[in-house]
Amino acid sequence: MDIRDRISSYLESIGFERRKYHFNRQAQGRLIHAVCLQKSQSTDRFTVECAIYSIDFHEVAEGDSRKEFEGPLTVEVAECDLRQRLGFLGPAKKDLWWPLREDCDKVAVEVIGLLEHYGIPFLDRFSNSSAIIKDYDETGQLPGMTKGRSALVVATLLVRAGQIDRARAILEATRKRQDEQGSPFPYLLQFAKKLGISL
Repeated sequence: MDIRDRISSYLESIGFERRKYHFNRQAQGRLIHAVCLQKSQSTDRFTVECAIYSIDFHEVAEGDSRKEFEGPLTVEVAECDLRQRLGFLGPAKKDLWWPLREDCDKVAVEVIGLLEHYGIPFLDRFSNSSAIIKDYDETGQLPGMTKGRSALVVATLLVRAGQIDRARAILEATRKRQDEQGSPFPYLLQFAKKLGISL
């Protein structure tokens, strides 16, 4: 059995659905948790990435109204909003790549252990929109995202929660910071209009 197939069996046992080496599970509300076992294009090695996809944010960002749609059939990590490589989540705090065909048992045990103790808890930390907003309030930037894009995601979630004034305050603060840094963010104004907010 391929190492990735062993890891796949673990992910399926805890509720993830598989399509090739992409795995999704529905979180609370309109969030999707994603895990990807990504093979290197140049070597016989792979890495693991964990991510969260917000259906609400993508509805606004892509202009796609999906009121009765609970997300695409399969979300790939590259499409997600919050994301981290498994190596950075674990004790090594660096990007890790594992061999596909060497020490199969040892590698499978190591990767499953890292997923169990670090990857899945990372996803569980963002089990609903309120948890994403709380993390942003505490840190000012969501994992794997720029500060600007983090603000857009959180503003969307706040608007959907009926907290329009808080959303406007975040977008205004982001606009001011970008202007002060000499790096204007023109898409912010367009995005704010999509949310029904004028800045």
